[in-house]
Amino acid sequence: MKEIPEYSTGYWSLHGQSEVIGDALIKCVEDKTNVTTAVDFAACLAEKIDTVPNNAADCAKRLNINYDDIRTCPFSTEGKKLLKESQELADKDNAVWSPTVIINDELYCLWHSTPCKATKDEDFLRAICDAYKGPTPVGCK
Repeated sequence: MKEIPEYSTGYWSLHGQSEVIGDALIKCVEDKTNVTTAVDFAACLAEKIDTVPNNAADCAKRLNINYDDIRTCPFSTEGKKLLKESQELADKDNAVWSPTVIINDELYCLWHSTPCKATKDEDFLRAICDAYKGPTPVGCK
């Protein structure tokens, strides 16, 4: 993403405004709820990636998120602030591809490049679960 104030979201992205709006909606859900709900919302959006953001209302309904709370967020001052913070974090971590995965401040995978310690999808979950400190999350059992 690149900050360009002329766009309604304030950002340009390789895949267009639908990608920026989807990213902003995910950040808005995280801001209004929690990271777990935001990940679930992102996964729901990704089920029909070619319909983002038009599928956002259905995903919100499925996850019991009040869509009115997030509908205009991508175009609001708050939404633009959340995108900017997310972009600054990505820049700080030198994230240039999606996904760029950092676990405990160490680069685990830079997609389409090296190093990527994952050879299959399950490797990501295993690495995160192995590094997690605290009670074992349900997804790691």
